[in-house]
Amino acid sequence: MKKYALLLLFLSKILVSTNIYFNIDTEILNSQITNETYNYNNSSITLTNNGTMLDNDTLFYLIFNSDPNNSFINNGIIKTNINGQFGINSVNSNFRFINNNKIEINGTDNYFGVVGGLFGESLINSENSETGTIIIRQDSTGITNGFTDISAIYFLEGDFTNKGKIDVIGDFSLVDFLVKEISVVGIYGEFLNPSGSVKNFGNIDVQNLNSINGIAGIGVKGNANVINNGKISINHSIVQGSLNEGVNIFGIGVDDSNMSSFVNILNDKSGIIEINSDNAAGIGIHFLNDTTDLINLINNGEIIINSDNSKGIAGYKDFLLENNGTITLNGRNNEGIDTYSQNFKNNGIINVNGQNSYGVYIGAGRDFYTTKIYNQEFNNEGIINVNGFQNYGIYSVSVGEIKNLGTINVIEGTGVKIETGNFYNKGVISAFKNIAVEMNNESNSLELASGTLITGKIDGLMGEDELILSGTGNINVESVFNFEKLVVAGDILLDGIINLGVSDLSNYTNSAYLKTSSYSFKDADGASGNLMLKGTIYIDVDYSGITASGTEKTGKIVANSINLNGGQIILKNKDSISNSLIDEFEKNNPDLKEFRIKSIATIKNHQVIIPNLFFLSPFMDVKDSANMYTWKTMTIGDRIGEGNSLLVDQLYYKSKVPLNILLPRNRVDLDNINSLSEKQINSIENYGKDLKIGEQNVEINYQGVGFNSDYRSDYNYNYDYNVNSNGIIGIITNKLSNNFLVSLGLSYNKSSIKYESINVSKQKLNSNSKENLESYGLNLITKYYFNNFNLNGFISYGLNRHDITTEFFGLGNKNGIYNSHILKAGVFSSYDYNPFNILKFSPFIGIEYISLYENELQYDLSPEYETLKLNDTNGEGFTGSVGFKIKENIGKFRWNLGFEYRYNFTNTFHKERKFETDYIKLKMEELKYENGEFSANINTSYNLNDRVNFNLGYSYRFNENYKNQVITGGFTVNIDN
Repeated sequence: MKKYALLLLFLSKILVSTNIYFNIDTEILNSQITNETYNYNNSSITLTNNGTMLDNDTLFYLIFNSDPNNSFINNGIIKTNINGQFGINSVNSNFRFINNNKIEINGTDNYFGVVGGLFGESLINSENSETGTIIIRQDSTGITNGFTDISAIYFLEGDFTNKGKIDVIGDFSLVDFLVKEISVVGIYGEFLNPSGSVKNFGNIDVQNLNSINGIAGIGVKGNANVINNGKISINHSIVQGSLNEGVNIFGIGVDDSNMSSFVNILNDKSGIIEINSDNAAGIGIHFLNDTTDLINLINNGEIIINSDNSKGIAGYKDFLLENNGTITLNGRNNEGIDTYSQNFKNNGIINVNGQNSYGVYIGAGRDFYTTKIYNQEFNNEGIINVNGFQNYGIYSVSVGEIKNLGTINVIEGTGVKIETGNFYNKGVISAFKNIAVEMNNESNSLELASGTLITGKIDGLMGEDELILSGTGNINVESVFNFEKLVVAGDILLDGIINLGVSDLSNYTNSAYLKTSSYSFKDADGASGNLMLKGTIYIDVDYSGITASGTEKTGKIVANSINLNGGQIILKNKDSISNSLIDEFEKNNPDLKEFRIKSIATIKNHQVIIPNLFFLSPFMDVKDSANMYTWKTMTIGDRIGEGNSLLVDQLYYKSKVPLNILLPRNRVDLDNINSLSEKQINSIENYGKDLKIGEQNVEINYQGVGFNSDYRSDYNYNYDYNVNSNGIIGIITNKLSNNFLVSLGLSYNKSSIKYESINVSKQKLNSNSKENLESYGLNLITKYYFNNFNLNGFISYGLNRHDITTEFFGLGNKNGIYNSHILKAGVFSSYDYNPFNILKFSPFIGIEYISLYENELQYDLSPEYETLKLNDTNGEGFTGSVGFKIKENIGKFRWNLGFEYRYNFTNTFHKERKFETDYIKLKMEELKYENGEFSANINTSYNLNDRVNFNLGYSYRFNENYKNQVITGGFTVNIDN
């Protein structure tokens, strides 16, 4: 038989209202009542006790037999002593029990029970005040199979609200401790179907002096909702068993023995749970059941742990587990949150005091629940304060995603320790003179997102660890040690000291980064970030036994670009050898004149590599060798890795300096002046011969270049690019005589060129370089015609201002400015053949001379690189052309269609440009384009009247390297002298 202080089992319905009052001024004594039973068969009965009901060594029952809506209200005192048992039994449902005064159970084998129906019951301790008190004291010893319970409130289904005080004191021992039911409890709800609720606004104090079974302030089983806005205190003097047997003492506990479907536990904002017992939990599960559908454990109030081996919140598996309040750990071997739930978070405050304790413990191994390691997710968006010997803010043995978006303050202890898996930080870790983050003996990923501020030491310890920088903004760290790879996955300004150890991967390519965290970065192809370095990165180099080609045993960096914004990248000896680098190389390779420290960095975009990007610590510089005047060294980027990424090396050499800086260029300046010539010739074809002597034709046109106009080349060191232009063309044509015309053309174009890639050793590297070009054109054409023959001569001049933005690895984007000048002169002739009355067929042939001169190019670099400039250059040669036109020049609507083949008798007009010293070789490669090219154009006009015409034209010029598409539109006006 179970012994309960208050047992409610609700069963049926009552229809008629009846009130019965107990106004007992004298006690009901044991000698007067023996095994007394009172039966009530009326409907809607309300019994009220306003006196004192005392039950000693007897059985006393009130039984409601019919209809629902029965009630019992205690405004007096109910008390049992010495084996006294007092019970209320409602056979039907909707029974209400209200205690507004005092219920006290004392002695041995006593209980006060209310047995009710299965639905709709309501139990209230202190309905309108805080006077209701329930006290249970039991001094009993028994050997059972776990069914001997001490409960102030025990009920099935319905709702219970406590606004008063509940005290449970037991001295209760069970031999069979393997049956882990909750036995000593303030309120126990066993909900079958549907669900019930427990609300506490008062005080619950549970003490058990000698028990190893379950203890709880509030315990529930089945479908339950629990809200605590009062205070729950748990005091347990003697603990038998060990930590590995699991927590069985709770402020609020779920007795999940093959029954629960869903349980919601909320310690609300005014709720306080105080644990003064070892092996306890403020909120948690007592027994695991894999059939449990959903359990939510949420703390919005305060949980205080004053004992050892205990937990603020303990859960597992598919729980929703959150701390939005405060958890304070004051003992030893405690955890604020201990779970292997797959998704949980801290939005509140966790204070980790005492010793050997954990703010959040993630994974298995510290309790009896499981030895499995789950793929868990944990977010800290609150505050974790760590102050104690061997205390940890977050400790994880999970393989999942652990994230700190909040604040971790460490006075003594460790902020975060990751045994396995990865860690993401976007918050603050303040651990001055302590360990902020420690990644244990695995290959871990630490991702620091923009907004990170960490003081204290970050240590990767053993393994092949990588540090990932993501987001857009600032990252500030104090010091980082024992990470081998640095991946820049965002646009980051980094301040602090990073120490990169030697990576175990000797062949450093994209595959070095395939094992990464699952947050924002996947592999090197996703490392699209740009690093602005305000701090210092130390890169270890192991050159022990260096071979003929050099060494790849270094720390590794992958990024789109690096800008040394007051920072430094320092190559340093790994301390594995006492020789200098040069001396060690000459010892092993005495006859060789060149070697490299390879693959220090990988960048996705091609960039100009400045020669002294890396600072060389002692033993790494050439001046530390016996042959310091023989060797030279420079940073170089001329090797291609996986995924068409550029590998950055430190080159040591005795031979001639190799090429290491490649700058972009284009042919848009030449295309723009060619477009002016073509448009002006078509204008003369449309209107010239129709002019009267002395009459002028003025034409104004918009000119646009785009529509996938681009340049593509397989020639080494040439850049692929796209171009878009907008401009204006003005043409004045004057008929000086019956057979002679002269035309003057002016143009202005503003072009935008995007360099997409550079060709290096038949591979294309991405480029972020770009150029803005302003082009001014002047073209003079004369035309003499007689019969059907036409003879044309022309001279052109183009002035172009080039403003190039180039990525410099280590310096960021820098601008270079130069001018180019184009001079063209030529003649061409045509014959008009008129097979029909209105159509003309005109074949033509021509030749021209082109000279393209480019001024000196200089970049606006820092003073130490102010000599980084290229010489001027001049390219010249002849071009021949042949083609034909079909035109109709009669009527209001006129058009001409032209086809042309041009052949350059030189490979290029854009010649090589370079600058070279003992330490640097700067080059703008000759822009090579195929000798032959084709063009097609169509031009139309509509004659509005004798003076005004509207024009529209399209031109497409192309060969296997480039295509240039131009649209023009405008109007012409004829003007008399």
